[in-house]
Amino acid sequence: SGDHGVCTVTHSRGEHCSPDAPFIHCLPGLVCVSSKGGHICGDPGIDGTPCGEDGDCAPGYWCLHPLYECSNGNDGDPCISSDDCGDDYQCITPVQACHDGSYADPCLATSQCQAALVCHAQHHLCLDGHLGAPCLVAEDCPQPLLCVGMAEGDGACFQFAEEGASCGASAPPFTACAAGLICQTAEEEHKCVPIP
Repeated sequence: SGDHGVCTVTHSRGEHCSPDAPFIHCLPGLVCVSSKGGHICGDPGIDGTPCGEDGDCAPGYWCLHPLYECSNGNDGDPCISSDDCGDDYQCITPVQACHDGSYADPCLATSQCQAALVCHAQHHLCLDGHLGAPCLVAEDCPQPLLCVGMAEGDGACFQFAEEGASCGASAPPFTACAAGLICQTAEEEHKCVPIP
C-alpha cells in the first residue's frame, strides 16, 4: 500500500531519552529531563527539581540558572534577581530568596513589605510596627507612632497624645504626652497639659 507509518519509541519513567530525537518520546505526562547520565523520562519538574531548560519543568515553572533547578519564584524560592521571582514576589538580598513582603518575611527596607507592615531595622523582618512593637529607628514604627528608646537599648513604638488627652494610667500602654506637655494627675484622671 502507499501508506507509510512512522515508528515512534516511547519510554517510561527513568528510561533514557533525547530531547533532540524526533521519534523518541516519553510516555504521556512525562518529559525528557536532564540528569547526570544525559536525559531521562521523568515527571515535569516542580520546585528544586534538577533541569537543563524550561521544558524540563512543569507548566508555570522555569529552569532557574545557574542553579539548574525548577522554580516558580514563590515564597522562599532561590533567586539572583527579581526576574527569577513570580508575579508579586521580589528577590530579597542578601538571603537570595523570593518573598512578597508578608508578615515575618525578610527585608532590608519597608518598601519591601506589604502595606501596614514595616521592615524592623534589627531583625530585618516585615513586622506590623504596632503600638509597643520593638524598634531601633523611626522607620520601624508606622506614622504617627515614634520610636522611643528604652533602658535596655531597644526602643518601642509610642504614640504621643495632644493637650487634654488621657495619659499615664488613664491611657493605653506606650502612650506619652507630646513635646511641651506633661502628664498631670487631677483626681482620678491623667491628662496631658502644657509644661508650666
